[in-house]
Amino acid sequence: MNFTKGKTISRSIFVLLSSMFLVIGLFSTVKADTNSDVHIIYEGHVQNIGWQKAVSDGQMEGTVGKALRLEALKINLSNAPKGMYVTYQVHVQNIGWMNPVSGYNQSGTTGKSLRLEAVKIQLHNAPAGYHVQYQGHVQNIGWMNWKQDGQVVGTTGKALRLEAIRIKIVKDSAASQSNNTQNLPPRICIDTPKDNTSVKNGTNQIYIAGWSLNSSGVKNVKVSLDGVEKGDAHIGLSRSDVIKVYPGYKNGVNSGFNYNLDISSLQAGGHTITIKSLGNDGSTTSKSLKINKQSANKPTDNSKNITQYNYSLDQMVDIQSNDGQPLMESNGSWVNADRNSVRNYVNPENFKDSYGMYQFLRLDYIDGITANDLNKILSGKGVLEGKGSQFLSAAKANNVNPIYLVSHALLETGNGYSKLANGIEVNGKIVYNLFGIGAYDANANYYGSQYAYREGWTSVDEAIYGGAQWISNDYINNSKYRQNTLYKMRWNPASPANHQYATDVRWAYNQVYNIKRLTDMAADPSLKFDIPQYK
Repeated sequence: MNFTKGKTISRSIFVLLSSMFLVIGLFSTVKADTNSDVHIIYEGHVQNIGWQKAVSDGQMEGTVGKALRLEALKINLSNAPKGMYVTYQVHVQNIGWMNPVSGYNQSGTTGKSLRLEAVKIQLHNAPAGYHVQYQGHVQNIGWMNWKQDGQVVGTTGKALRLEAIRIKIVKDSAASQSNNTQNLPPRICIDTPKDNTSVKNGTNQIYIAGWSLNSSGVKNVKVSLDGVEKGDAHIGLSRSDVIKVYPGYKNGVNSGFNYNLDISSLQAGGHTITIKSLGNDGSTTSKSLKINKQSANKPTDNSKNITQYNYSLDQMVDIQSNDGQPLMESNGSWVNADRNSVRNYVNPENFKDSYGMYQFLRLDYIDGITANDLNKILSGKGVLEGKGSQFLSAAKANNVNPIYLVSHALLETGNGYSKLANGIEVNGKIVYNLFGIGAYDANANYYGSQYAYREGWTSVDEAIYGGAQWISNDYINNSKYRQNTLYKMRWNPASPANHQYATDVRWAYNQVYNIKRLTDMAADPSLKFDIPQYK
């Protein structure tokens, strides 16, 4: 018997089996213990390397100890329940926070040698108890503490690169979910009117809107004026924005309320409005604000405020030209704007005439505009025709100037006739986007419709309200940026080249025509202007 041959065969079989196990090992994903049946997959673009192989569930993406920056990320869920998805947002060198993206789309840049500095990741429509957690490795710091559910990991304003990241989905135990819900405090917020609002003599009603949360659910919301109960607010209004910030509350997605308060017989002077919310478990929370009703002989004058910024005009132009990626339309195509064009539209001194001044009109809600006023300008404007009442309601609910809201929709939809405005089918549903939100230039109809689908904008009315809410939260009433004029939305003088709504140098000026036209039609609008001044 030839034992040598037998040993050779045995060795061959051993090598073959070892190779098989090695190959299986290479193609098997090692997952962290996340206690979740939903998985998360992510991929990073690294300096000098490019896109790395995708990893999942707590594995490291990026590098450590090589002084290489992460430049972009792609993230998506696997085995998620229907409707659940993840959005992610990155802070990029010289750019700032980019818009949130989802669906494994790129967030960040490639080919520009710009570092990622911070990341925020958020789950949407997740079952109770699910969280996304993430940990970043930062230059000169190392691994930072784990963050979750929209918190910031990384740094901003320190010029430190994000080098690696770990991401995982975790699920609370049933007991933990129950305890978390029981420990959630009742909350209430009044979106409009704002505290110390001045009300013109002759105003008959004040529109009140806000939201309230209770772990047991909200039973009712009472409205009082100067200690006297006036009635029950209408509750159960959709507020998907609230539940994203405060998850876990019973029926939190419908936490909105509104009420029209009769003040026709109210005397001139200061008054207190109190909103009190009662939970099904008997717990209460309340909030009050002051209003001042003007006397008949003291009408509101149009006011002008000057805001000074710590830049010279030349510095502002330099920043915008170098980092703001300004564009202009030329012969039907978009081209890079030259420095002179940037300077012309950045310089507020060029627009202090009675027409150009409307770039500096405050975009907070103003009284004196009616649905009929809005319908006059919407006449013949495609799907927007006859929607004056919807625009006015959305403007009131979100503290946005209704004149601006209509003007913006007309500009973005081509006077109501764009494809996004008239509906695009996504997964069997027709969705609408009237403000170009999420409609990136690479494929505006695709990205804009995907965004509308995620937000549930399946009617023109929902797109009006949802768009107003987004503009209010992200720009006009954003606590960080407070970009409450067209000029601020376009040029952001408080933080130039960061968080700017558009790249077109004429974007703010292009909206003046409709805004001024409708303002001139209104019977008694209260106008306020905020004019920038450079050192």
